[in-house]
Amino acid sequence: MKASVPDLMETLKLAARRIDRLGRNSLRSLLVVSEIALSLVALVGAGLFIRSMRDAQRIDPGFESKNLL
Repeated sequence: MKASVPDLMETLKLAARRIDRLGRNSLRSLLVVSEIALSLVALVGAGLFIRSMRDAQRIDPGFESKNLL
């Protein structure tokens, strides 16, 4: 008769462990995706900054900028 009665406490503990593992894995995945997204944003920003600096050096300032001293 005892074999037909499930151990509810053990079943609940196992279910809680599974949910806890899933929560950690999804949180870890979310952190990895956000780190990759922020890295991509930083790389694009750095590329645009370098391009802007290169373009700014090509612009004529309207005065002689060489041999000032």
